[in-house]
Amino acid sequence: LANPHEDLLQSLHAIDPHKRAVVYAGSPVSHPTLDGRPVIGARLPAWKQAESKQSQVAILGQQARYDVTYIPFNDTRDPDEFAELLRSRTPCVAAGDPHDMISMSSDHVYFIHQRLSDEAITDISRRLLHACRGVRVSRFMTGCPTTIYGVLIGDRLSFLGPVEALVGYTESDGRVTAPGVFAPVADATSFSHSDTARLADLVLRLAQETGFQGAFGVDG
Repeated sequence: LANPHEDLLQSLHAIDPHKRAVVYAGSPVSHPTLDGRPVIGARLPAWKQAESKQSQVAILGQQARYDVTYIPFNDTRDPDEFAELLRSRTPCVAAGDPHDMISMSSDHVYFIHQRLSDEAITDISRRLLHACRGVRVSRFMTGCPTTIYGVLIGDRLSFLGPVEALVGYTESDGRVTAPGVFAPVADATSFSHSDTARLADLVLRLAQETGFQGAFGVDG
């Protein structure tokens, strides 16, 4: 959007020479215009930053019900040293913040399970160190993976769900896959009023800190 190809500019000019059109972004984006045309769905920088694993750990704070640590990387971190940390936390989930972008779906997410070989864990360590600026390492929790959807407009907040999230992993290298959602959770009564209140508190706090408005999803 920031630097569109000349062919695209010519095509746009042919149908909208006076730049009166509005561009709809199918996915949230950072750039607010396309060759002078406003973009609906533009993501504010503060909203983008809030999606990082590092920000999530900070926002959750003491409300996180799982043992979680964020580890920022630097040029001197040894892959063998990080691999040893992952082994010491097994079973755990390592989720990386990629360089200069947000992490989408299950990108850079690995399940470090007891059957992974030492070589596989070292390989995961190298991949994360190469691709990411930091990694959230959290205790693996058993249960039904779920997603809660919601909409925040002004001070009005509504939730939809929980729905069961399809989450799997590759046995040999621990890579997590999350192709989508399946159906409403069969035993939704396990999601209590206190859970809803806690989630609402987090969403409203995030809105206060970043000015966020609109639709969102919470995985976990």
